[in-house]
Amino acid sequence: MSEHLRIKQIIQCECT
Repeated sequence: MSEHLRIKQIIQCECT
């Protein structure tokens, strides 16, 4: 479940 949060953060970081 922690992976999902990490993936979301990584995607947001790349989106910037």
